[in-house]
Amino acid sequence: MKNITKKELNRIAKEYGYDPQYLEDQVLDWESDGIRVDAQDLEDYCANGDI
Repeated sequence: MKNITKKELNRIAKEYGYDPQYLEDQVLDWESDGIRVDAQDLEDYCANGDI
């Protein structure tokens, strides 16, 4: 994960009730597809239920 630290990912997962490993897998999938995701993007996706 290039643009998100583990600490940020764990905080977002805890705040929105997601499994941290699931979110990490999602971010890695997006990155492998060429989609850049930062912590704010991930938080927005979780808050909006877009995951």
